[in-house]
Amino acid sequence: ADTLPNNSNSFLRVTEYSAATNLVFTSSTNRDYQVQYRLDLADTNEVWQTEVDWFEATSTQTVQSVAMATSNRFFRIRAKLR
Repeated sequence: ADTLPNNSNSFLRVTEYSAATNLVFTSSTNRDYQVQYRLDLADTNEVWQTEVDWFEATSTQTVQSVAMATSNRFFRIRAKLR
């Protein structure tokens, strides 16, 4: 995720989920990101669904629009080297 392993403050994290339509997370301009979601974390048969496919980050913080959920959604961010 282009983080610094010797810096405890350097990690990929969701910093805000505002109005159920925007997911804000730390990012790097050297990485591509994908947003995935699940409806249930306890169901071991459920697979992660793609909310937003791979895209380039343009700053150290990304605001990504997500669909308005009618039920609980659990998000994860995936990162890969560009």
